[in-house]
Amino acid sequence: MSMITDSTRVRTEFWHRVLSAFTLEKPIFEAEFLLGARPQPLVRQGIFVPDTPDRKAQCPICNEYTPVEVVKDADGQDIYRLACCYPFKRINPKRLRVWRVCEGPLIDRFVKTAGIKGPRKEIIPQRAWRLGRHGQQVFLYLNRVTMDDLKTFGPVLSRFPNAVFVVPTNVIQSRLEITLSNRCLVLAEVSSLDSDYRIVFDTPRIETFIEPEAREKPKSVVRRGNRSVNIEKLVHELRQHLLAARDHYWETGNLLPKPKMEDLGRMVGIEKYAVSRCIRDPDADKLRFLWQHADDIDFIRDWKG
Repeated sequence: MSMITDSTRVRTEFWHRVLSAFTLEKPIFEAEFLLGARPQPLVRQGIFVPDTPDRKAQCPICNEYTPVEVVKDADGQDIYRLACCYPFKRINPKRLRVWRVCEGPLIDRFVKTAGIKGPRKEIIPQRAWRLGRHGQQVFLYLNRVTMDDLKTFGPVLSRFPNAVFVVPTNVIQSRLEITLSNRCLVLAEVSSLDSDYRIVFDTPRIETFIEPEAREKPKSVVRRGNRSVNIEKLVHELRQHLLAARDHYWETGNLLPKPKMEDLGRMVGIEKYAVSRCIRDPDADKLRFLWQHADDIDFIRDWKG
């Protein structure tokens, strides 16, 4: 039983590291991050593509990343070693392996699983792609999006107010939530590796992002009075969070996590998209200020309420 649990844990942590690699400008996965996982199945699925091996490795003695020397032993066999410390530390050349991480095969499998149809089109170079639609529901894939990107390309993304944004990890989701109210489908939450390291999807969870044809879409215009009331409620909840976070910090030295938009929505009885619109409201300066500082340790520890 323990072996099964450990194997599942290894695969889960490995898959999350792979998805995190997708978010890098240069998506590379190094052998030292395998930590017991098997890379070959992902090579067969097209996710991993062997790349030029790294010629540096971390020395276990001085902890520095040091160039690897290749010398011959008495039998003429190659020896890989680090020459930064004496005695020289021999290393296994498998530690130097590197793979490029390719998201295309993963997105292909997701599109097939979700039943998304239509031509795929890049709408922001190296950042956003229109995957197609399932019925009336449009899906966009976004990755490597920075806060500066959102300032530059925000008007482009705002042309898809009802689209579902597919993102690899919560990191990209948290950036999008600051300026956009679209629902995000996080691949790290709906995909995993089975015992043979094959990618599998949580189909029922994906289906929750597919709007039924008959479901009424949220109205784009919210009465000013209702939104003002919601803004005041959200300000109250964030004040309470900051007080609790301050007290928790001085008691433990740790910071409470910033509340998610869906959590705030549940507290005041509104949907996540409505929370986002409240935060972006031109008259919600106080709410925006509290939201932006809800995980600022310097601000929280001196918070006076």
